[in-house]
Amino acid sequence: MVHLSAHFRLILIDLPGHGRSMPLYQGEQLKGLAERVAALAPSPAFWLGWSLGGLIALQIAMDYPAQVRKLVLVASTPRFTTAPDWPQAVVPELLSSFSQALKIDIPGTLKRFTLLQTQGSEWAKEVARTLFAQMNICYPSATGLQESLSILQNSDLRSALAAVYCPTLMIMGQQDILIPASVGEWMANQLFQGQICAVAGAGHAPFLSHPQVFLDALKAFLEV
Repeated sequence: MVHLSAHFRLILIDLPGHGRSMPLYQGEQLKGLAERVAALAPSPAFWLGWSLGGLIALQIAMDYPAQVRKLVLVASTPRFTTAPDWPQAVVPELLSSFSQALKIDIPGTLKRFTLLQTQGSEWAKEVARTLFAQMNICYPSATGLQESLSILQNSDLRSALAAVYCPTLMIMGQQDILIPASVGEWMANQLFQGQICAVAGAGHAPFLSHPQVFLDALKAFLEV
């Protein structure tokens, strides 16, 4: 953040149900969530989202194109779960099992999900420690976690990618076991102005495992 704030005005948004934001509404879908998040930012702006945040930013670019100058999607996908025509994703049963586990043991479930995000990274232990430390600053609510998983399970933006006209950069981890880098390559071909940066040795959080590579790619894209 220190490096970016020297070049850009940063607005950091806690997603509803996370951090210090208001909770997610029960049964809230992606479009409604995107509407609430879009109302918090100036217009136009550069938008960057990680994982679920990237899915929300993508929906904002589709629904409010005038608000998005450029879009950066970090370890993000238009569809998080597998389908007959979409194998490069996680099986729905994985998210269902996490959802059930949250009802019994929130800390333990969050730990398992965090470790899953770091698998494959050449700096897995260091990334996991950082994620745990950030999570402990302001613990996510059980409802927020459950509703977030539901949004991941039920959202599919693949057919609408052609409607995104702003320049878009996908920053992917080459060793990400949740969202393969091939998803970023596929999206780059579907988007009007899409490009990809695949970070060697990175898992699901390339900005933590390879911060300089991440910053260099981000600045090169935004400053053009």
